[in-house]
Amino acid sequence: VLSSALEWNPQDPYVLWTMGTAQQRAGSKERAFEYYSRCLDTSPDYVPCISYLGGLQLVEQNFDAAILNLERAIELGSTDLDDFYELGTALSGQGDCAAATTYLERGYQMAADSGNADRQARFASALKTCGVLVN
Repeated sequence: VLSSALEWNPQDPYVLWTMGTAQQRAGSKERAFEYYSRCLDTSPDYVPCISYLGGLQLVEQNFDAAILNLERAIELGSTDLDDFYELGTALSGQGDCAAATTYLERGYQMAADSGNADRQARFASALKTCGVLVN
């Protein structure tokens, strides 16, 4: 079905993002990178592609690129808690706790506002690595 959708509209960012996520779930990181890159070639501000590319770069330990993409996704309006968590932990891992704390605290508050206690605890744990204690 996805291949047919891609043939019908090869520049549709949603289809390219969906193909990328399918490839990522199947363990084909190179193919996922290709689809996310194609998505951004056609729609440079398509937040899901920026976000998932950043997450994949983080898994690949390409921290600088991951940080740039995750920051961009958030600047463009992402409210995905994973973006805030991944960016915060990447910055923390790079030794930039000041910047990490900004994103982790925002994510913590978003998780609290949505009543997601598990995610809130995850953010609290990440904040603790930067010396920030939350209730």
